[in-house]
Order: sequence, then C-alpha cells, then structure tokens
Amino acid sequence: MSMSSDVMARPTLRLADIVNAISDALDLTAGQPAGHSLRCGWIGMHIGSVQACPMPPSPIFITPSF
Repeated sequence: MSMSSDVMARPTLRLADIVNAISDALDLTAGQPAGHSLRCGWIGMHIGSVQACPMPPSPIFITPSF
C-alpha cells in the first residue's frame, strides 16, 4: 500500500519559530510580558543600525537580551 507524498510530508520547523518559543519561555520565567525579549532585540538592532554598527556575522546576536 503506497501513501501519497502529502501524507508522508514532514512538517517544517523554522528557526524563527524556535527562537520565538525560547523567547516566550524566557519572558515567562523572568516575569516579563510576552514578546519582551524580541522587542529588546529589535530595538537593539535598530539602535545599532542608526549608529552605523556593522551587522553581526551570526543571527545568534539578533536577540541581545538572551
């Protein structure tokens, strides 16, 4: 019995989803509102771009609040 490729397709998990889940867990344990860590990272990246700082070589530095 063969199954179609639609049934056998594995769900995809994006890095953004993983970072979001970790960020939400960090916010929860720190007593912060949901999305606090992501907002801090976004603000930090925009401050850096306004100050003409070079972009980091790795996406791990996108959320400096970790």
